[in-house]
Amino acid sequence: MRPRPVLAAVLFMTVCVALVACGTAGEEAAGDTRDGSPTVAESAVAGIDPDGPGCVVGARTPDGQQLATAGLADVEDGAAITEDTIFDIASVSKQMTAGAIALLVVDGDLSLDDPIDELLDLPLDTTDVTVGDLLHHTSGLPDYTGLLDAGDDEVTTNDDAVTSLEDQELAFDPGTDFEYSNTNYQLLGQVVDVVTGEDLVTFSTQELFGPLGMDDTVVRDDQGDLLPGQAQGYEAAGDGWTAVGTSWQQTGDGAVHSTVPDLLRWAELFLDDPTEEGLGSAAWLEVMTTPGPVLDGGVGYGGGLAIDEVDDGLLLSHAGSWVGVASSLQMLPDAGLAVAVLCNGDDIDADGMASELLDTLAAEA
Repeated sequence: MRPRPVLAAVLFMTVCVALVACGTAGEEAAGDTRDGSPTVAESAVAGIDPDGPGCVVGARTPDGQQLATAGLADVEDGAAITEDTIFDIASVSKQMTAGAIALLVVDGDLSLDDPIDELLDLPLDTTDVTVGDLLHHTSGLPDYTGLLDAGDDEVTTNDDAVTSLEDQELAFDPGTDFEYSNTNYQLLGQVVDVVTGEDLVTFSTQELFGPLGMDDTVVRDDQGDLLPGQAQGYEAAGDGWTAVGTSWQQTGDGAVHSTVPDLLRWAELFLDDPTEEGLGSAAWLEVMTTPGPVLDGGVGYGGGLAIDEVDDGLLLSHAGSWVGVASSLQMLPDAGLAVAVLCNGDDIDADGMASELLDTLAAEA
């Protein structure tokens, strides 16, 4: 049983690096150094073992984009990670699920005040739990990942996750406290299905990823085999690594598979001017970036995003750690900055790398 926590694990492997950096066509890459010194993205991955699992690091700034890669997508056959390598992005997925919910809200098909027991048939008392409680982790629902009696290699489904909640009790009265629970977003994925008649896989492709040109991004409900171009996941084992994976097939709380360039396209929703309606509109952004009624140690939680006030304005972020992967997406909309880090070793500190890179870019802005 493996939880999908907010924060990535915190051990960082060191040695050497294989690098790639790029900019948008016709413009200089952000941080490009004409004297041959490394860009800030390249420096961020400069300690990763080139013969082990690694990462793709990307940054979007007002001056352009830069990417850097390090490590192997498959340690056994020596296949290098490239900027287009696909990763399971773990809990960074939650903001995409929230994005789908926000679309339904701005279109008038759903309200954050809608009671969950009018939308879903659940095997426990959810009286007074609303859609907004799920979105903001204020429901009190227990985390199904700690309730499912199944190993990583056993196939479990959305129905299994719901069944695991049978006869469980809420940890607190809805709306009165904050407790991060993957159950909240797993259920939000099912709300999308109930309201639209389309599962989260289909809805996300048609309404989120397709319009944004995120052609290498998909929600997977068939976990088990790797996608073409996907990095194998690893965990540290002594002086080496062990290939790991999962056959858990829940969606909503995780299961998005993507690339760093695609995540930077997603980040543009928060960095660029709002669209007139729908995805990326002011109304959609309000749902995504308005924190719930209860703070977590002073930090708010909006639509799949931690929301914090820092010196450079509003910081929107989320990290993830799952079986053999680590991920982070951090954004400073007021500064026009976004950083994405995807890694195929679950003991690599993807979130720490993203924070350091974002701090460096903000200091240079």
